[in-house]
Amino acid sequence: MMVAGFAFSVGLRTPEMLSSGIAASMAPIGYIGIFYGAVFLLSAVAVLALQQLSGAEDARRAYRALMQLGCEHADMRRSLRSQVRLYFVAPLVGALIHDVFGLFLVGFLTFALGVQGFFAIVGGVLTFVVVLMGVYGLLTARAVERTVLKA
Repeated sequence: MMVAGFAFSVGLRTPEMLSSGIAASMAPIGYIGIFYGAVFLLSAVAVLALQQLSGAEDARRAYRALMQLGCEHADMRRSLRSQVRLYFVAPLVGALIHDVFGLFLVGFLTFALGVQGFFAIVGGVLTFVVVLMGVYGLLTARAVERTVLKA
């Protein structure tokens, strides 16, 4: 949605598109795509983070038992980080695979309309999504560690 949004709002800013009025007619569709795509993305990462944080409280008892059995603190930290990484990477990979098919349609429409900079838009949006998921995953992993491994 965000790629389509940027393509139909920013990518149509050529002088020909502006003078013909196509850019003005497609801009509202573009901004709606950007807004809904960003809201959905932020909601998805927030749900993933909240799910991990709510499960952390339940996992505290299990990790206390591991501590009593002599498990190393570093091993438990790696285990928690791996769990959080899996919960953030698996949906990201699935979404990227799904996006490949959506990008074919959006790419066809943008090339048919003469959008400029389609590949730069795709690269920018994908970079933003991966960085956002990474930052949320890192912050979630640290919060889960503090919750589960606190003394």
